[in-house]
Amino acid sequence: GLAAGRNYENYFTTYREQYSGSWKPYHAMAQPLKEFAQGEGSYGNAFLIAYPHWLDHRILGTVAGDIRWNNGLVNREDLFAYLNLNRGTPYEYDATKPVFIMYNAQDADTALWLQETLPGGVEHTEVIAERPELSYKVYILPPGYDFPEP
Repeated sequence: GLAAGRNYENYFTTYREQYSGSWKPYHAMAQPLKEFAQGEGSYGNAFLIAYPHWLDHRILGTVAGDIRWNNGLVNREDLFAYLNLNRGTPYEYDATKPVFIMYNAQDADTALWLQETLPGGVEHTEVIAERPELSYKVYILPPGYDFPEP
């Protein structure tokens, strides 16, 4: 009985605040990837560029409809290696479809890299998440994009 008040506080207040601070809205964040991959694009033409303490590409892919999707790039420069590694797999680049690149909105270096290294793409409006550190942008390259040599 003496601990009931403290247990109530821990469970209904402290736990909820800590969970809210660590939870990520994967369903909402995976929706554009899912729509792209199951619509005009493919899972092989979709990539996620990592950012510290942001998203786990495995969870994002699973929630987007493909548990084996592995196009999470640790470094943005890995894009070229993945295009080669995925040849002959279900995740092979399809030049007849556009390319979808998702990245953290706070990652100004990646935004600049995309514009300089892969010119001609269209940056979609920033998607603002409930927590600013989860906000993201999507960079779309047109079908038939001629990738430069790395």
